[in-house]
Amino acid sequence: MKKISLFILKVVIVFGLVLLVSVLGANWYIHVTQPSYQMYEYTVRIHNVSSYGGSPGTDILVPLPMIGGETEIFPAERVQYKTFGDWKSVLVMTDDGKMLALQSMDANFTDVSAGFTMARVVDDGGITSDELSFSPVIDASEKAPDSQGSGQCSPHALTLVYVPESIQPLSDNAPPLGIEIELVVLDYRLYGSVTVPADTRGRVPVPVRAFTRRSSTEGGGLNWSCVT
Repeated sequence: MKKISLFILKVVIVFGLVLLVSVLGANWYIHVTQPSYQMYEYTVRIHNVSSYGGSPGTDILVPLPMIGGETEIFPAERVQYKTFGDWKSVLVMTDDGKMLALQSMDANFTDVSAGFTMARVVDDGGITSDELSFSPVIDASEKAPDSQGSGQCSPHALTLVYVPESIQPLSDNAPPLGIEIELVVLDYRLYGSVTVPADTRGRVPVPVRAFTRRSSTEGGGLNWSCVT
């Protein structure tokens, strides 16, 4: 009887070891052979546009997020023909290159909050903030209007938005337009913001600042810190 019990115990132990090795091997195989992904999030906010009037089909142009200065992060089908309230996203070609138009579908404008997300396969070594950018990139000699929310960070680069002449204030005391663009990839963030007065239209330069997420000395949380 003891011999049978000992035999059964050995069988159970061997089976357990085989199962453990199989699980560890499967996990190793998945880790080594299956791709890893990073989430990319691009957000555009346009404030106070509800204090302005125009016509359906009015386009406000914003830049496109890029990797390595040449590769668009989002394929056309992920950013084009999406609706955000009374606005629709459309890709357009300009003298400065391809841009994203937020196109009004109504003559009564509403403020804009547009978000685009997707996962991309991670290359070996991941990415750095230097590989992220907004396109078009314009010469630093072009003067940008006052930016908002920039803190003490120095501009990382200069991009642009385009506000058409057809967007006109509904009253003499209409607040200026506020335009924000933000790209977040894991622990990296590009952020640009600009205030556009009622008498400023056309190409508007936007300073872009780069941030990385670091541990805070107070409270132990994670905060965005300037990339210098």
